[in-house]
Amino acid sequence: MKMRFNYLSHIYSEKRRPNSDYPKKLAEHLLSHIETKNKDIILDIGCGRGDFLRVFFELGFKVIGVDIAKDVKKFCYPHKVVICDLDKKKIPLDDNSVDIIFTKSCIEHLYYPLNMIQEANRVLKKNGYLIILTPSWVHHKFGPFYLDFTHRTPFTLPSLRDIIEIGGFKTLTIKHFYQLPFVWKFPLSLILVKLFSLIPLPYKPMNDFKWPPTINKLIRFSKEAMILSIAQK
Repeated sequence: MKMRFNYLSHIYSEKRRPNSDYPKKLAEHLLSHIETKNKDIILDIGCGRGDFLRVFFELGFKVIGVDIAKDVKKFCYPHKVVICDLDKKKIPLDDNSVDIIFTKSCIEHLYYPLNMIQEANRVLKKNGYLIILTPSWVHHKFGPFYLDFTHRTPFTLPSLRDIIEIGGFKTLTIKHFYQLPFVWKFPLSLILVKLFSLIPLPYKPMNDFKWPPTINKLIRFSKEAMILSIAQK
């Protein structure tokens, strides 16, 4: 797939996706579940406008980004970014050269996602970690998955586990994940979130309905769960 339009500038504009402290909260939460060292190299596959690159860098890691969008270097400057079509090409990095790979909302855009998984295995060092976040088809099939017209391959828990293990990784964790930080801190609150998700409330971007941003996020992310996988080479 060739990006001949300004995907990031449109889909991920600050107007549509305002900057927030969420990337830092998520990064710190995920990194607390793996062993890390200062100056580890983190590769962000599908780095987009660089929100997570900047956070990982601030947390003391060396960072590299990979994306297909031509305007990615502008968004991620001054951090190192390489442009690569992960459906067809090898990541232009050496074998066994990075410690951690993080990829959020990327694998579902690919026609041939196994290529990305195998490339992740190639560039990761022994015992390196692969962290994947992708929309859960079970929680997105009613419409949200196709709000982004570049989505190609949906995943369920079993299908994501299979592709990760076929790609040469050992799955450490795979589960449905709610993008609501209070749930990470108070796990029992997930029961209330799941009950709340059953209420048929409209929300953006599925509907043209204006709630205060905090309420809209609660409604949206109670319904639109992700899949989180942490695997090791």
